[in-house]
Amino acid sequence: MSSGTMKFNGYLRVRIGEAVGLQPTRWSLRHSLFKKGYQLLDPYLTVSVDQVRVGQTSTKQKTNKPTYNEEFCANVTDGGHLELAVFHETPLGYDHFVANCTLQFQELLRTAGASDTFEGWVATALVVREGTAASWFEAHRVGESVSPRRRGQEQKREEAGAGDA
Repeated sequence: MSSGTMKFNGYLRVRIGEAVGLQPTRWSLRHSLFKKGYQLLDPYLTVSVDQVRVGQTSTKQKTNKPTYNEEFCANVTDGGHLELAVFHETPLGYDHFVANCTLQFQELLRTAGASDTFEGWVATALVVREGTAASWFEAHRVGESVSPRRRGQEQKREEAGAGDA
């Protein structure tokens, strides 16, 4: 490839923390009697690498600010991008799409610099409305061990987040 696209080969660990400000789309409200009112969702997130699902969170009932704290791991070969997608679980038919975002491994690895490890929080703005998801990404190239810094960084982030409330 002449564009210099970098593929990721290694171990990926993704921790889904929370999503905030989730709102149903107009499409999902098309049959609702409460189109203009505040509507709670039954959201769950899917985690995919290059359109192959590697995990799905549990469904949280009646909330627009779900907390998950769930972790997914995968060995990735020639990975191009990571996708997080939020859906509203419905009792009948297909679940409703709420929001999604795509993170390019190339961008994550570029921020790692000369290191073979990317580790850090990524606050991801989801595409639909103002929903956001906070996720922990740890990506290790083949042959690299997991960094011991994670616990201290995670604690600092949680303390900083508690100060914002």
